[in-house]
Amino acid sequence: MHERPNISPCLLYVGTKDGVYVFYMEGDRLSLVGRGIEKNAVRGIAIHPNNPEIAYVGCCLGGWGLHYTKDAGKNWESLGFKDLWVWDVIIHPSDCKTILVGTEPPMIYISKDEGSTFKACSSTKYYGNVKALEGITLSIKEGEIFTILGPNGAARQRFSYC
Repeated sequence: MHERPNISPCLLYVGTKDGVYVFYMEGDRLSLVGRGIEKNAVRGIAIHPNNPEIAYVGCCLGGWGLHYTKDAGKNWESLGFKDLWVWDVIIHPSDCKTILVGTEPPMIYISKDEGSTFKACSSTKYYGNVKALEGITLSIKEGEIFTILGPNGAARQRFSYC
């Protein structure tokens, strides 16, 4: 497990239907640090466990794609998924270079290089004539974080720490 930095003030990412806001939060005081991805509805945010200035943001429903900041939201770049809704994005807790993305149309993509390239995860699924999934193997160790994605790529359950 990675060591979490002692950050004071804390960085807070807030997704809205019109982009994302990034604040420093100290006590009950908020100071805006960054703003971006306007005109995109934010669906999922994944914050790097070792460096909270790095975050991945998935957008849909009034926007699209996967976006990335490495400076607490001062600057944003698109990592692709043009014309796809990104329902959620996850950074693997024990391998920070591995990023998982759930999209609509339903598919799970994986990057092993911090989002530079993505590969579709192949698994069987049907809806007509059922089958609904096949060939999934989970190997979850104590203390790891994982997400269950529904048939549309949306997260169904997530366990995380604050």
